[in-house]
Amino acid sequence: MKAVRKAAAAAVARRRLQTLVTAVVALLATATSVLGLGLLIASLGPFDHAFSRLHGAHATVSVDAGRASAEQVRATAGAPGVT
Repeated sequence: MKAVRKAAAAAVARRRLQTLVTAVVALLATATSVLGLGLLIASLGPFDHAFSRLHGAHATVSVDAGRASAEQVRATAGAPGVT
């Protein structure tokens, strides 16, 4: 393992500019990813707040009028778990 470390240290010492550029690119890529995730979370915040405040629907249903009457659809409002 010492030989590998010694060879890596020698390569870094020989190629300082390439090592610096690689480190800067890795740092910028990480910073960009973190910033992107932060913006994504921040942009969803107002929606989540409004959804919970207004008790938004978690599911919507489309009904084929030819297969279910209006009375059958109204009866589903009293089904267990439906609020």
